[in-house]
Amino acid sequence: MLAEVQLATHDAFPDELADGRLKISTRECLRLCTRDPVVRIEPSGDAFSDPDIDELMLEIAKTLK
Repeated sequence: MLAEVQLATHDAFPDELADGRLKISTRECLRLCTRDPVVRIEPSGDAFSDPDIDELMLEIAKTLK
């Protein structure tokens, strides 16, 4: 999933990645260990368990506005 997220964000948000408004990082545990994989968007802290990539891109776009 990480590679898919990296590719999708690179395609959808190249400027935001370049200027540091968007950053992708990994963690060992998001304290949601019963669900896998989990993506969390900051600063809201919204977490998505095994998200659909298109849904995730929409959530990222909303957060960047």
